[in-house]
Amino acid sequence: MTAAPALPLRSAASEVQAWELWALAGLVGFTLLATLLDEAGATFHANLIAPLWLAGVLCAGALQAVQRQPLALWTGLFWMRLSTAVYFGIGSVAHRFMNETTLNALHDFFAASETELARFNLLAAVCSLVILGTVVLAAQLWPQRLVEPRQTDERLMLIAAFLFGLPGFATKYLVIFPNAMGAFGEDAVLPGVLTQLVWLAPVSTFLFVSWTLRHRANWLLPLSALVLLDAFFGFLRFSKGEALLPILMLVLAILQHRFTLKRAVIAVLVLVAVFPILQSTTAAGRAELIARYGTIRSASFGERLEILGGILADGPQDDQEEFQGALIRIAYVHAAAPAMAMYDAGQPGDSLSYVPLVAIPRLLWPDKPIFDMGQSYTELLTGSDTSSTWMGYFAEAYWNLGWLGVPAVMIPLGLIFFATGRYTLWTLRNGEWLHFPAVFLGLYMGARMDGLIAGDVAASALTILLVYPVARIATPMLCELIGSQPPPLARAPQ
Repeated sequence: MTAAPALPLRSAASEVQAWELWALAGLVGFTLLATLLDEAGATFHANLIAPLWLAGVLCAGALQAVQRQPLALWTGLFWMRLSTAVYFGIGSVAHRFMNETTLNALHDFFAASETELARFNLLAAVCSLVILGTVVLAAQLWPQRLVEPRQTDERLMLIAAFLFGLPGFATKYLVIFPNAMGAFGEDAVLPGVLTQLVWLAPVSTFLFVSWTLRHRANWLLPLSALVLLDAFFGFLRFSKGEALLPILMLVLAILQHRFTLKRAVIAVLVLVAVFPILQSTTAAGRAELIARYGTIRSASFGERLEILGGILADGPQDDQEEFQGALIRIAYVHAAAPAMAMYDAGQPGDSLSYVPLVAIPRLLWPDKPIFDMGQSYTELLTGSDTSSTWMGYFAEAYWNLGWLGVPAVMIPLGLIFFATGRYTLWTLRNGEWLHFPAVFLGLYMGARMDGLIAGDVAASALTILLVYPVARIATPMLCELIGSQPPPLARAPQ
């Protein structure tokens, strides 16, 4: 049996520091005062200060968490801080750095006034405070019992990588990828279980890379080449997420193997440099598909290679060269502000009504609604159904319930981040690798603060609830099969 020393025992990283709450409370007071004053000059300056204040607090909190416990890199709360800082902090001032071409495109969607920007900045600050405050309160009510982690059998990591990789990559390349090219028809709707199975592919990538770094470091180069090939196929789908995710798993595995602040900074700089390239290329590819076929679910593998080759060879067109896609991609305040305005005008949304429907399999309900409400929302605002834009968790809660949506949605969300954070630390410190899909989904929920509550939070939380008992039962069986010491059943997330 090959065993590796367990990770060192440290205090939990899922809890929040008191200074973060005080800083966010001060931000709420500042934005509330600016909103109540309703004076043009004060509102303008507050709309510059408040988003950067929010981004600074959340980024500093995330950095402190990972310095105290490197495994915090995998918690949903860590990624909630970062994604909120990017989308609703930096993104809320992004329009001030846009050129005329990009700003006109943004205003074609919705031109938010300074007053509307101020109200969303207040909403973002309050929601962030409620989420982090909920985590603090939960940590007080359920303090973590720090127990020494056990020695782990590294073979379990490799076996889990294969067990997850087989269905994950099979689903990705035999179902999801052909469906993206229209192989099953433009209107094909895949069962939710398949869209969840595909997440096993990046889980497998992380586990393979982690095992290689620990035991076969000379294999890292060819394995990295395979990861980049996987990312390239995502690139052919003209999907930023599909292209970035394999690379992100590779980077996270390297960071976790030997975390240093220098490595983390380099990784962030590389991702920041790559993102605008991916943004412009995927946007151009999608535009070409729509121009040729009227839909992005089209074009064969060869045609997509031709389109991609043409984009890379010719470079961006004049209008695309001026278009700052990376900035407009993070300017979510202009997607959130109209939702808040519609609720205030007596036109609330009903997207939260989809949450209970998540538990019903599409196989039992073939006509189950599709959770891509971003297309309907975009059509509602612009009259166009060729793209999909959403507002994120904060504005969705407000669009459905007004200010009541803040406690109604953000308190459960904070509890989810608290619980999945504890689950993550337990899984990684004890080498419970069959539970790792739950770790990934917890991270995913935090990173998708721009997403749908039903499709991204409820569906992921339900899957995590299914993963835990299955992994709990399967782990001792797998250990017995390979002659390894099974983990004690009493050792559960605390």
